[in-house]
Amino acid sequence: MPQEDSIVLKAKVESPLPTTLSWSVKGNEVSKDTVFTFKMNELGTYDVKLTATNADGVTSATTSIEVYGKYKYGTFVLNEGYQADPSTLIFISPKGILTDSAYYKANGSMLSLLSQDLFIANNKLYIISQKSGDDGYLIVANAETLKKEAGYKTELEDKVSSPTHVAVLGDLSQAFSETTEGRWLARHAPLYGFIIRYPKGKEHLTKIPAEPWHIRYVTRSLALCLTLTGQVLEEYYACCER
Repeated sequence: MPQEDSIVLKAKVESPLPTTLSWSVKGNEVSKDTVFTFKMNELGTYDVKLTATNADGVTSATTSIEVYGKYKYGTFVLNEGYQADPSTLIFISPKGILTDSAYYKANGSMLSLLSQDLFIANNKLYIISQKSGDDGYLIVANAETLKKEAGYKTELEDKVSSPTHVAVLGDLSQAFSETTEGRWLARHAPLYGFIIRYPKGKEHLTKIPAEPWHIRYVTRSLALCLTLTGQVLEEYYACCER
């Protein structure tokens, strides 16, 4: 379950004997009620144990709950901003819930002006901007929580001029398409107007190796059309020119 969410657990006692209940999380008792609401902001896997005790003896049951970052599953939209207006990062959850200014809400600081590109690799989120704000030209944040981990400002001053793209080398490769996140992205991106820009099997047309993580906004109608026909933009534009 994502951070800030909660799960309601209910104990069902079938014994007619008076029974004492005890809920514990990681070995620490947290409740003695029939109903226990589990909520945890720290990431990790938690063992929630229910112990029932009566004259017949003691019995227990344990369930594991994974708490992951609020932004682990979903869609990011990077809004460039305009002139003096800072850029913003919008997040759309799998349930369609939109969080505006997600980066600001996680860090208390705004993105720089004219943010151009976003890249996610190895659970890190990278945002490059053409103007340096408080957090710099290049921001590195945790991809699940959006908490800033690094910012490059003075390091890039006088070394970049209106940067537009950022890419990260490493163990991203095609394995992403086989992950839960990769499958979700491929399935849901068109619903929000995005396409996988460089899909596998179309390298001869795009002239770019397959990048299952690379999406591009093309409007919802065109995204759905390209997905249903299996076309890439190069094929679409070629048809339009005929």
